[in-house]
Amino acid sequence: MLSTARKYHKWLMAFVGIQFLFWSITGVYMVTMDIHYIHGETLSKETANKSRSLTLS
Repeated sequence: MLSTARKYHKWLMAFVGIQFLFWSITGVYMVTMDIHYIHGETLSKETANKSRSLTLS
């Protein structure tokens, strides 16, 4: 019984640890990157600029 509990505890903590690692990495990414880039505003501005240039041509 104790051996089974240790086995499940080990795998559960590995799963939680991997989730924490992903959470930490994405948190550092959100802090270091420009918030406008994360929101995708640069993509919408590029699309708007391309559509304006096509209508003017």
